[in-house]
Amino acid sequence: MSGPLRLSLLLLLAAVACSGELNVWFERQMLESVISQMMLLSAKNPLRPRCKPRGGAEQLLHRLTADRFPIVADGHLLSGIYFNSLSRSGIVLANSINSFTVHWATASRDGLPPTRVQYKFMGLHSHNQSVLLHPRLTVPSTGFVPAAESSFQLNLQCTKRVSGVAEFEIHAVFQFSDRPEKRSLTMQHRFRKACLSAADLLKLQQKCYCRKKCKQQIKKKRRRRNHRKKQRAANSSPSRRRSDRRQQRRRRGDRRRGGKKGRNSRQRRQRRRQRRRRLRRRRKECQKECRRGCRAQPSDCQQREAD
Repeated sequence: MSGPLRLSLLLLLAAVACSGELNVWFERQMLESVISQMMLLSAKNPLRPRCKPRGGAEQLLHRLTADRFPIVADGHLLSGIYFNSLSRSGIVLANSINSFTVHWATASRDGLPPTRVQYKFMGLHSHNQSVLLHPRLTVPSTGFVPAAESSFQLNLQCTKRVSGVAEFEIHAVFQFSDRPEKRSLTMQHRFRKACLSAADLLKLQQKCYCRKKCKQQIKKKRRRRNHRKKQRAANSSPSRRRSDRRQQRRRRGDRRRGGKKGRNSRQRRQRRRQRRRRLRRRRKECQKECRRGCRAQPSDCQQREAD
């Protein structure tokens, strides 16, 4: 099973309701964006992401039915269900994932006042600072979890100097002031993230831009060619059209029967190979020409990086 698929399935296991005491969770919208970006990741080489997401992303996103995916629910740690699996299996986060939005609250229960919970982020470390900077929070490293629902961000910023895969660590402790039977809750996990240098990122943007542009050009040429064929067929004589129809029927019959053996079938195979080669050649030539233009005017080919 591929990394992104495993990620989404593991997140689905944690779909339970958040209610009472300390609750920390992810929103569905944020997870959808993360999974869609993970679908661009290549399982063989995370430093060479795809231009187009692999198939199956829509089905996985459709299965995210819950609105909240908890990390801590009702004062109980649930992150072990998928955080441990993510860190142990070594799934690499995509280069385009630069932040996580985390929601938290300490809700009241049975008419009692909300539990007072103190948090402390003891360690947010990157193990390779030449590739990935230390993770940063949009809240202070120590404080109290607010009673009302609020959110904060965990920012993962690449240096863009060197391409590579870096490990980072998250170590957080939640202390319950009015629960002697359960005084603290500890979360400590390691994750991996792919980072691209500025030069590699520009190459990726140009490659994706050129592929898309060339695909559109080839489609246009194909449409024109088919249109010309139809016009020729419409302008030809009735006898000619009848003979064309006979030939088409014969070809269909040959295909259904598996093709005639001998010279004709060999010729058909050769023609197919030649067509494929021509198409590959056209694509390569088009992409080379497009990249030359991108090098001359890079601003026209750069895509805006998703936030």
